[in-house]
Amino acid sequence: MNLSCVLKNLKFSLWGRKYYTSIIISCSITKPNTIIRKINGKHLDGKSDKDVEAIYFTNTTVNYFPLGLNKIFPNLKAVIIHKCGLKSITQRDLVALENIEILRCKHNKISSLPYNLFRSMHKLRVISFYDNSLQFMSSEVLRPILENDVKFVDFCENRSLSVYYCGPSYMHKKSENKVDSVAQLMAMIDEKCDKPMNDNYNRIRNVASEGFKEFWTTGRFSEITIVSDTEKFKAHKFVLAIQSSVFSSIFENEMKDQPSDEIQLTNIKPEVVKIFLKFLYTGDIEIEGSNLLELFTLAAKFKVENLMTIVEEMNTDDLNDDNAIEIFELACRFDCDGMKTSAFGVIQLMFDEPLKDELMNQPEVVKNLVKANSMIGNYEKCIESLQLARDHGLSSRLMDELENNCRELIQSSKPRKNLWDIFNLSHPPNPRFPQISNCLELRENENFGRHIVTNKKLRPGDVIAIEKPFFKFLNSNAMNVYKYERCFDCLRRNHLSLLPTSNSVMACSTFCQNSIEGKSQNSSNLFETQFNWEIAKMIQLRNESEKICGTVENLENLVNEPLKTVFDFDWIDGRSAELKKNLLKCVVSLSSGNYNQISSDDTEIFKLFLGHYNDHNRSFISGFVQHMMGVCARNQYSLQFFDGLSDFYGELGNCLLPFGSLINHSCNPNVFWIFIENKFVFVVAKPIEKNEQLFHCYRHVFLYEPLNDRQSHLMRQYGFKCKCDACTQIYPTYPKVFKINPKKFFSSLEEILAEVSQNWIDIEVDCYREMFVEVAEKININKKLLEYVVWKYF
Repeated sequence: MNLSCVLKNLKFSLWGRKYYTSIIISCSITKPNTIIRKINGKHLDGKSDKDVEAIYFTNTTVNYFPLGLNKIFPNLKAVIIHKCGLKSITQRDLVALENIEILRCKHNKISSLPYNLFRSMHKLRVISFYDNSLQFMSSEVLRPILENDVKFVDFCENRSLSVYYCGPSYMHKKSENKVDSVAQLMAMIDEKCDKPMNDNYNRIRNVASEGFKEFWTTGRFSEITIVSDTEKFKAHKFVLAIQSSVFSSIFENEMKDQPSDEIQLTNIKPEVVKIFLKFLYTGDIEIEGSNLLELFTLAAKFKVENLMTIVEEMNTDDLNDDNAIEIFELACRFDCDGMKTSAFGVIQLMFDEPLKDELMNQPEVVKNLVKANSMIGNYEKCIESLQLARDHGLSSRLMDELENNCRELIQSSKPRKNLWDIFNLSHPPNPRFPQISNCLELRENENFGRHIVTNKKLRPGDVIAIEKPFFKFLNSNAMNVYKYERCFDCLRRNHLSLLPTSNSVMACSTFCQNSIEGKSQNSSNLFETQFNWEIAKMIQLRNESEKICGTVENLENLVNEPLKTVFDFDWIDGRSAELKKNLLKCVVSLSSGNYNQISSDDTEIFKLFLGHYNDHNRSFISGFVQHMMGVCARNQYSLQFFDGLSDFYGELGNCLLPFGSLINHSCNPNVFWIFIENKFVFVVAKPIEKNEQLFHCYRHVFLYEPLNDRQSHLMRQYGFKCKCDACTQIYPTYPKVFKINPKKFFSSLEEILAEVSQNWIDIEVDCYREMFVEVAEKININKKLLEYVVWKYF
């Protein structure tokens, strides 16, 4: 569909700036999955489609959310649909619009918001569904944007609720029906609205299952066993036969004369088999998106049509660029027209020109076209990236590396997967602190002080925490050596889309670009002066702490409050500024020991920056910074990344983690971490029993550093003598550091992940055999493989 528009500079709120806007007052979008191919309009002088930051549909017909907007206007920041009769909006509609900051759908007919609507909207801060018919929604819809510094959310004049939240920096005329926090708004949503539920789930919930729940719970009278790869499940023939004609046929024919009472379901995850069986007994279904395709395959294989219908709609709601091909192939295989049409619509958005309709039944051809299109996209990004690097004086060595990386990426031709589908929490999140698993608890005793334990058994490979650093202290490498490879604000690797800034560093997005531009007077610039890193860190600690609290007096009051940890606060309740204060209180409460490593010369230089304070404040700031330098020395994590090209770790600086700093040290740890996109991902390295403490290694594991060297370093920096099993039992040191070249042994991401999975199984077995050297080696291999995956494929 082609549209016409008027282009103007518009302001959409009392807060904020003007946006160069495409205004559409005449269109007719009456069918779902309508793709907008072109929008014609006369630009203002010097402007082009790349300058358009907002699109505004008003007083026209937009019954379904239009697709393809990002292809026309690649730098959209705002989407407004006003008085257009919009009936629905789904997470799939917002795919490729992850960078928008404003979404306003006022005076429309939307009755339900799916729980995953804003799943990838990391920059969305202004939301309005004013005057719709909202009745079905959950507070979960807002959870993905809690860290976005939300300015405004408006659900006024709806069927089930009329309430809004307005942040302190957002000017708004209304005063009635206002809540004080996003958390309060979420509570009201759950109180006033019905849960959004799959329509088919409501309509075809299995009536017979109501009588089967007791059999599922107790297992009484079971006479057959369903065998998966690693688990067995007791079942009842009459239940399975009633729900599935395939099971009925198996019992009547294939198993009639066989003594075996087992049915093999191999090559299917045991958790999926359990979900499948539970549905047959209870009609209930709770499943993560990563298992939907496997569950659909199982339901189709046994012709459980009601489950197929439910999962088909779930798959359709979860469609995105990463899974569209897989869902399309599955839909073609089982002849599911609805799912096939929806997946084909998402695939269409990947191309500048529409695919022919006859390709709808040719999944292999479509798959090859997507691969080819990905190669073209990667090629264009490579050319743009190389040109930007040349324009900004990249050294010849780094230029050669960048060209090689571009060449490899073009040759790989495979669409990039979603990184966080691999590195996501393996257990339900803590409801007050969703960055960690709910099974983790804080304990305290005389031997270990405050420490972390688990209240359930953890298995190798479990991801148990994903934490952003609070204070980041970047060294000169971040400013110089890696400035064309890493975003200076969030430290993400720039995937061939470099944005220069006036501070001689690069950004990965306009959001980070603006953030960097606003830090021109920040202490980070001291790295380019003659000051050493310690002084720069002291100045940064003072500047950022005082900025968070507002005044020195407020900072002093915060310091004098009782000690706190991340477990003492509700991290989904409150505004961004309040959360930062709580984070500051958590790191101030960390142990500092007797830190005396700052030279007298550095101390005197630092005091020169305190001349404008009165005597009391000068004394307090000096003592506060001394304490925080001790906190850093005892608790800081290294900001480092694995470079698969040269098999070494690049150092960017260090940081503080309010949660991670509560994990104690062991030279034979049961947890390790990986630095991914400005987040520390904590992974279980070997089995951890219920009520057992978590340990990670502050330095080198026992394999690669002799006992005396480890003990000497730990005593010098951290002030303790390690008494872990590797030290007390004097585990042997491995003669050389193990190195692995994944490029040599593995040809694809799938092969690497399969190897990692097998290693986790081997680690679990070897732990019970007490083969500690072999376990430590495999842990190191898996850590390297996962770090290589992050470097190579994301």
